[in-house]
Amino acid sequence: FTIKVPKTFMDPTSSRVVSGPGIYGMPGLIEVKTPLDVGVFNVLGQRVATIRNMSVFGRSLPLKWNGKDRRGRDVPSGVYFLRVKAGNDQTVKKIVIIR
Repeated sequence: FTIKVPKTFMDPTSSRVVSGPGIYGMPGLIEVKTPLDVGVFNVLGQRVATIRNMSVFGRSLPLKWNGKDRRGRDVPSGVYFLRVKAGNDQTVKKIVIIR
């Protein structure tokens, strides 16, 4: 699926970072990279895999998980959670693996 990373701007006069609708017309703001962390977690809350962990400019990004853990092994059947953190925004989606 695809996620939308929000555009983030910094006000150079105050070092304040802002994001969200309606700020694009504010003069003097400089676009900065948004921290992005996309991970897969098991039902115990343990990170199973990291899909992306970087800073990006606001845009849409395709995401794909191959069903493997951090060691490259297939994860067993079960329920997992995909957590996407982009700046101050966070979304969690449930994934069910049936092998």
